[in-house]
Amino acid sequence: PRFAGLPFVNDECDPQIGWHLYHTWHGMPYFAGLAAKIVDQHQRLMIDGEGVDYEVLSNDNGFVGHWGHRTHLTYFGKRPVRAAQAEHKTDIAALEARRAEPEPFDLVKKPALSVMELLGLLSERRFDLGGQGLDPDRVGLGAIATALGRGEKASGASVLLYNSVDRIWQSGESTVALDFSGLQPGAYALASFRIAHGKGDPFTVWEDLGAPDLPNAAELAAMRMAQEPALSIEHLQIGGAKAEHELKLDMPLPSVALVALVRRDDAAPAAPSTPRISRFGGLNGENRVLFWEPAPYDGVQLFDVLWSAGESGPWQVINPVGLLSSVYLDSSVAAGFYRIRARDLFGRVSAESGSVRAD
Repeated sequence: PRFAGLPFVNDECDPQIGWHLYHTWHGMPYFAGLAAKIVDQHQRLMIDGEGVDYEVLSNDNGFVGHWGHRTHLTYFGKRPVRAAQAEHKTDIAALEARRAEPEPFDLVKKPALSVMELLGLLSERRFDLGGQGLDPDRVGLGAIATALGRGEKASGASVLLYNSVDRIWQSGESTVALDFSGLQPGAYALASFRIAHGKGDPFTVWEDLGAPDLPNAAELAAMRMAQEPALSIEHLQIGGAKAEHELKLDMPLPSVALVALVRRDDAAPAAPSTPRISRFGGLNGENRVLFWEPAPYDGVQLFDVLWSAGESGPWQVINPVGLLSSVYLDSSVAAGFYRIRARDLFGRVSAESGSVRAD
């Protein structure tokens, strides 16, 4: 009993023991739905239901691995992925040899990482969904609803929906009605980020390409085109005495959706910091990874990476879709300059960051 009030930490929360054991569903939307369900179950059953001081929940997936490994990124390269990491052993001689002559490799983001980005759009202010007819532990359909904004100045809501059962190949579809009420009249953006079969699903693209072990530049570009959650945005004008809006969503099994309803205000996103560049050898040439710091923002902001051959421009956006996270991998080998800008769901863009040169 003396342990009952202590903080609880679980740094290896995963449904499958053994990170190196290969299960194809680790690379599929099934894993994204399962991760969302696990987070919600901990919140409902342990924190709300039992009062557990649950401070840390981690999925323990910071490894190098392929599609079927319990990782956030899938690795393409000639380096063998062995069980040594699981055995807590490192071949120091082999490590030093790789550092002296690095082997080329490439990475593609999995739905397991995308769902973490969507969870990051939730706030600490949760709404009680009791009595809404949800029974996620029995039928698989669940939701986490939170306010967007700070304190009493909430400018909307963000709702994470998931459809997940503990049977890998079970299919089906459920329809969810989201009823947003108590809204302040005004202009709103309603955004839906989706992870499902064919949406935010690079594994299916890889299979359709013939499952290449060492994909070429075009094949990697096709997978990266599909690695971000599928996004749709609708603009609304909400007014009248009721000030409410209903949205119906079809939730296939398995899937995850993050729905954000954001009220337009006068504050557009501010400029991100000047990006930093890291380089490594890819399968088809040098890869550049850009990192930057976002400016604080109460709504939902996406990022664009701009490139120019000269520092005075002209500048062009090189990422195919808006980015939720402040990192971007560019496989271009052309010398030039990079800048970053942010934009909100209404299309308003920030000032551009400072530029950084890449030779």
